[in-house]
Amino acid sequence: MLRDPFGWFPSPLFNILFLLVFPGVYAVDYIIPRLINPGYQRQSLRSDNGSFIVITLAIFLAISISIYFRMNNIGILAGPFQWLGLFVMISGSAFREWALIHLGRYFSRTVQIESGHRVVSSGPYRQIRHPAYTGMIAIYVGLSMALGTWFGTLFSFLIVTAGLLYRIGVEEKALLDALDEEYRTYMKHTWRLFPGR
Repeated sequence: MLRDPFGWFPSPLFNILFLLVFPGVYAVDYIIPRLINPGYQRQSLRSDNGSFIVITLAIFLAISISIYFRMNNIGILAGPFQWLGLFVMISGSAFREWALIHLGRYFSRTVQIESGHRVVSSGPYRQIRHPAYTGMIAIYVGLSMALGTWFGTLFSFLIVTAGLLYRIGVEEKALLDALDEEYRTYMKHTWRLFPGR
């Protein structure tokens, strides 16, 4: 059995699952976009007002602060809270990939409008305008929960959501400029990230 050198995790089984899930989430998120849209990042990072960099920094901060809180035993909730975190992380990843599959060739890491761009309203996009970002929030909230720090979980939710709200502002402006009334009508019948929001 793999040992937990820091004593952070509730059981040897959790150690194994965490070590599989943690890199697995990133592997899937690397592979799926390349399968559905091999040229997904053609434009420079300047094309999206720096929102890709903002999101990257928010994620780095969320992970770093959560590890810091765990190392210093700040706001610790162990056991069932950590198992729930693993489930939230896996669920968030599955939800994000479901959204990316429906987005298809329109997916990109930076904000860009494809030729012939249309509103996607299938799958999770029927109710939520940015379900891939909803899934991303769940991934990092789940990661902080799995580390066993509720303080880190709260921080991760706030910082990752703030970064994504900035991206959404940039993205929705680009979509409104390109699609105008089609996207405006879609906005009226959907939530931004979560039901009720």
